[in-house]
Amino acid sequence: IEDKAFGALAKQKGTKMMMVYGNENFSSMWATRLADVIHGMERIVSFSVSVSPLRGVAFAIVIFVIMVLPFLVVMSSLFLYLVGSHFSPILFMLSIIASILVLFASSIEILGPLKLSPAYIPAAPLAGLLFITAVLTASYKNALRKRITWKGRKYDPSEVKF
Repeated sequence: IEDKAFGALAKQKGTKMMMVYGNENFSSMWATRLADVIHGMERIVSFSVSVSPLRGVAFAIVIFVIMVLPFLVVMSSLFLYLVGSHFSPILFMLSIIASILVLFASSIEILGPLKLSPAYIPAAPLAGLLFITAVLTASYKNALRKRITWKGRKYDPSEVKF
């Protein structure tokens, strides 16, 4: 959000800009508490879902299907196996393979550019739930015209045009 505002100001002043990847040169603490993580994600997604609360709901459904549902399918198949009820070994193996492929593919898109370890892949369902929470709360706040607050700053999605 701030980057967009800086870029718009630089363009307005006729300043030349250059994008660089600086993760090796800089570091910062993004959040220290779970609430801060959710508020930070709300800030990031609030402008994407500000057009319509339904866009946020649709976005949350897509994230659920990609990041959470495969995990639930594997866990439910495992549960059925453990209780001995209507267990299908083929369905179980297919669900595990599909879940691993979906989690791996979606995680590569996120972990690769950020240069993070593949060890984070098993946490994808939890990350998906956190992201869904942020998308839905941002959609709710946008629908009620409430501002998003993060690190003491207030953001109003209706004031930012992309």
